[in-house]
Amino acid sequence: MTISLLLRLCILGMFLRALPQAFAQEAAAKDLLEGPKSCLQYAEFRQEKSLTGLPKPLVSKGRILLDCNRGTLWSTRTPISETLVYTFSGKHWLINAEGEVQPIKSAPQKRIGDILARIVRGDHEFIDKYFQREVTGQTTRLLPAQKRLKKYIETITLEETTAGMAVLVARTDKQNMRIDISAVRELQNLDAQSCQSLLETSAGCAQLFSEAGG
Repeated sequence: MTISLLLRLCILGMFLRALPQAFAQEAAAKDLLEGPKSCLQYAEFRQEKSLTGLPKPLVSKGRILLDCNRGTLWSTRTPISETLVYTFSGKHWLINAEGEVQPIKSAPQKRIGDILARIVRGDHEFIDKYFQREVTGQTTRLLPAQKRLKKYIETITLEETTAGMAVLVARTDKQNMRIDISAVRELQNLDAQSCQSLLETSAGCAQLFSEAGG
């Protein structure tokens, strides 16, 4: 067997072994936008946010609670303590470390926060309505299809990671974000008490459940 033929066979073997993996990666990327198996989910996050004038991104860590009937809680634990409450009725709040509840008034923050909540929720209908989708391997890229969204967002990229999923948001104001979501698990039930236990804080739980009617 000549070296040339051996080399071709090796390359062919590598290619054939790579095919199932390539198909699996493509399927995984599509699966990132499908609705969650459970209506109630818990996860942890690490966020990097780039701000103009700062040499390094700001890093924060916390926990997420998803209730597809009520809304989503983003509870930041470090470097500061605060909770963002996004309800699917369209009302959103920021609760600071002192427990003060403030409505979120910033249009970009409201819009981007709502979109991220819907992506984590797996709101397939919303995503298809407002975004165009590009799938490559284990990466899914969302391009805003609505003129109003294009004012705030350039792209949202979803990547499958060994720990869960990474969400990269490229904003028009260059305050780009990367959110790594990990430790995702399904919950059998969720009420104000179990919410507080999971987040290890009462901030946001009472607001979410009172707005949703208990």
